[in-house]
Amino acid sequence: MNIALINLSNPENLKKDNAIKLLSVLLSQEIIATEKKRVLKDNFKIPMTTEIEEGVNYMCNLSDGVERRGMEKGMEKATGNMVLELIKAKQPLSLIMQVSKYSAERIAEIGKRNGIPLID
Repeated sequence: MNIALINLSNPENLKKDNAIKLLSVLLSQEIIATEKKRVLKDNFKIPMTTEIEEGVNYMCNLSDGVERRGMEKGMEKATGNMVLELIKAKQPLSLIMQVSKYSAERIAEIGKRNGIPLID
């Protein structure tokens, strides 16, 4: 197996190699799909066929989905940590439910997992 590592963030690499420039455009999270397609067409002379347009859209949607799931996971973890801290601070279940938007059962499970009883 052969493995190649390419540093797309190195400005020197971008000056030297068109393949690296192309990859940096395609994999950039800062460039939206319509701009990527324009750059591919104008700067790299790649004809925007339906197949290529769909591929670029798919790549952008895929990275957006990964980012969105990561953010959701982070928010979920932060909310779970907040609930745990509220349980530790012996806050009433009704307050924890109101702040977290979690069900009583879900909050009870967090308390149980951490060996901390709830206060009604």
